[in-house]
Amino acid sequence: MRTTIRLPQQIWVPRNVNGEPSADKLIPVTNYGMKPCGGIWTSTYLDEGVCGWVQWCLDGSPDWVERKPGWLLEPRVADIYVIDSYSNLFELARLYGKEFTHYVHSLDFEAMRRDGIEAIHLTEAGQYSTCQRLDGWNLYGWDCESTIWFNWCFERVESLGTFDSKPAHFTQVTQLLTREFA
Repeated sequence: MRTTIRLPQQIWVPRNVNGEPSADKLIPVTNYGMKPCGGIWTSTYLDEGVCGWVQWCLDGSPDWVERKPGWLLEPRVADIYVIDSYSNLFELARLYGKEFTHYVHSLDFEAMRRDGIEAIHLTEAGQYSTCQRLDGWNLYGWDCESTIWFNWCFERVESLGTFDSKPAHFTQVTQLLTREFA
């Protein structure tokens, strides 16, 4: 559903970019399958420098976040398409869907940006309802709650430092479970 909102604080952990994120470093989005190239991918700040993306990486690909800088971004009000259910994705596909290959459908992210959409926000509920569908459109590869920003929509940027290891609260939970089930 397209709406004008201010999302909560976001975390960005760059994989291939150095330095503080800024508007001049934002690469314009280009179409490439179900995930665009360019833009800036963030995930909603949860607690102590953690977000869905960091948690997902620590569970399966820790090298994607460990020893990488983390940034806290404060979004401004923006024109955002929120995917909170399969029906939201289906509506977006009706408006901006295209065939990428004979078997893979894609969204036209470039057209969305031209039409004034500044970001797509996939909620946790939206991710669960769209990632593994085999009956048409899906967001396989969008592995957790996240937002792809087509434009620079941030009022403030703050360094979270470097993720040197698992977040403290994750370690504490692991230690507690180890004691309880040992």
